[in-house]
Amino acid sequence: MNSTFNPLLSSREALLDWFETQGTAYPWGDPRREARIDPYKVWISEIMLQQTVVSGVLPYFNRWISRFPGVRELAAAEEGEALRYWEGLGYYSRARNLLAAARKIRDQYGGVLPSRADQLKALPGIGEYTARAILSLAFNQDLAVLDANVKRIARRLEGLVELSPAGETALQTRLDQSLPPGRAGCFNAALMQFGQKICKRVPACLRDSSSGGNLGFPDSESWAPCPLQRNCRAFLEGLVPLIPGARQRMITEKAADLAVLLWQNRVFLYPKRRGLGQGLYHLPRKPRPAEVKSSGEPPAGALPGDLPTWTPGPVLKTRVHTYTRYRETLYPRVYFFPGDPPPLPCGPAGGEPGFADSGDLGRGGWFTPGEAQKLGFFSVYRQILDEALLSF
Repeated sequence: MNSTFNPLLSSREALLDWFETQGTAYPWGDPRREARIDPYKVWISEIMLQQTVVSGVLPYFNRWISRFPGVRELAAAEEGEALRYWEGLGYYSRARNLLAAARKIRDQYGGVLPSRADQLKALPGIGEYTARAILSLAFNQDLAVLDANVKRIARRLEGLVELSPAGETALQTRLDQSLPPGRAGCFNAALMQFGQKICKRVPACLRDSSSGGNLGFPDSESWAPCPLQRNCRAFLEGLVPLIPGARQRMITEKAADLAVLLWQNRVFLYPKRRGLGQGLYHLPRKPRPAEVKSSGEPPAGALPGDLPTWTPGPVLKTRVHTYTRYRETLYPRVYFFPGDPPPLPCGPAGGEPGFADSGDLGRGGWFTPGEAQKLGFFSVYRQILDEALLSF
């Protein structure tokens, strides 16, 4: 990294000019046009954007704000309702942290998001990056942010193929030195949007000129040179494809059978107390052994032994759900019980052998379709339930 030349600082005006004409106004605020942006909306958007692209966040953000327009409305919510409105975004600990933080803001700060970094970082789910984003975008404090998009731009401008912890610290210093005084919100928003639209993993400058394709732009837009090219060491030295390097991600394949138990117009569901899916409701589930993972029909003995007392119903559509580190193929089937009361899918010792979460099954209950709609699920379970309830 050149100690005398700061390409971020040299590119600042070109970046801000691009943002002024090409930037997008998002529902959580537009620092180009608004002197005061709602800190609550910035906070919610930053938490949602941690693991999801902007286009995926927009409908969830609008739905969330419609139900929880401010800190006090969120603080008053039950955890199950907050999880229900988060459903589909994944990483559900983020929703639980939002709820816990909102209650702390209500109780300690009178329902007003604090404007000090130490106070923000003391709230559940808010770290250094999120605190800087809130303080710069909502309170216009002179703090630079370094998210994945910004880091990619900064590394390309500096020509950093490898990035050590010390190098990342140096990038943060460069960004802090490049801030236009009093315009941190615009500068940070410009960098984040430039990374989303132009300097992507496959950036505009790597368009396929032989075919005329625009890898960096929608088909409806004409290609134009990147406004930061003249200061971009990666572009000038042919390093763009190397920054960042290819992502290596190992995905484990799993499979499980699901029992959708229906009785007297009700479905059996249980809440999970810990681990992945904590606080969400689940269907009884039995993992498949490796030798039958790819088999479509439930093999003999796939579900615990008390289910033969139920009347088998339709086999539902096989679905695949991807978690952070594994992908699971789910084989759901409906079971009906005509008697009263039905046997629960758990034995006297805390769970019928074979079912996952056997310790939680005893906390389950029977829910009408209307009641089930108000509970929080993984999105794939919602899809399965919607299909199963057509069996009533």
